Amino acid sequence: MTRERVLIARVGREYFGLPLGGVLEALDGVEVTQLPLTPNGVLGQCTHRGELLPVLDPLHALGAALDQAPTTLLVIVAEQPFALAVDDVTDMTTVHDDARRALPAGTDRAGVLTGLFAVDGLLVGAVDMDVLASTAGSLLTPGTR
Repeated sequence: MTRERVLIARVGREYFGLPLGGVLEALDGVEVTQLPLTPNGVLGQCTHRGELLPVLDPLHALGAALDQAPTTLLVIVAEQPFALAVDDVTDMTTVHDDARRALPAGTDRAGVLTGLFAVDGLLVGAVDMDVLASTAGSLLTPGTR
């Protein structure tokens, strides 16, 4: 039986499980600076360890809208690192393959989920980090949108 450690993040009323290997760090209270002419789906940028990172809007990346202005960011490990805005990080847990369920038709608006699993009575969408990174790359690379 295969198992995977995931970070559970809340966006609005929805919960998402991101594999820990794809998340470098969760940051609270970070200021997101809005920039002119940013592509749709990019909220702005933040500073992380002296580097500027683009901040993705979860509405575009995950298909779920934030409850508030972004203050919690997940730094995502990718060829082109980026931050993903979320409302809150709620838990870390281990998910076994037999706990995953298929997605009901029409539930994955952003095309980024591999399935669903339950944690403490909450339904959590399992995020495919390759698809998330590809979405970020297409937003952040000129000429690929």
